[in-house]
Amino acid sequence: MEQELLRILRSLKSPRHLLQAHAQLLARGLAASPRLLPALVSAALSASPPSRARQAAAAAILRAAGAAASTVAHNTLIERLAGRGGGSAEDALAAYAAMRAAGVAPNGFTFTFLLRACESLRRLPPCRCVHGQIVRCGFGSDVVVQNALLNVYYRCGDPGDVGTARQVFDGMPDRDVVSWNSIVGVYMSSGDAAGAI
Repeated sequence: MEQELLRILRSLKSPRHLLQAHAQLLARGLAASPRLLPALVSAALSASPPSRARQAAAAAILRAAGAAASTVAHNTLIERLAGRGGGSAEDALAAYAAMRAAGVAPNGFTFTFLLRACESLRRLPPCRCVHGQIVRCGFGSDVVVQNALLNVYYRCGDPGDVGTARQVFDGMPDRDVVSWNSIVGVYMSSGDAAGAI
């Protein structure tokens, strides 16, 4: 049954169909299903015509699920708002705040999506706030999160300034090929070929 419901959720095209599907999930006690809720949030972001209405529908679905909403469901909303969902970086940061207020724990993906939102703002203060959350939530040594952090600090800092990005790189307990390529790219983008070597 869950597979059939997933298929239906992925094919929804109108707000009316979304409401009907949500009502069916509520009636069957499946509205907070870890597999169905992210699909429902994604459908809400795709089904309603105006962007604010889509965001409101997705946020309402998550609020209705309450603490039972999974990290994946919240990440679906944050990712779409941060990048390709017609939202804004501020909306993505607000969705993260709502996620935390609901008692839902973030994961590494949450922070990569938030850092993408910060990058679009091109301002350091939001980057620093997200960085603080990364450390506070125990993702300070996650290499994927650290790679994203390194890049966002360079892109949001003063043009040509590699200082903060370099500090993140130097503080990484583990580095992978992406880490090394990122720091080399930072130096090359700043015009410092010697520093890249």
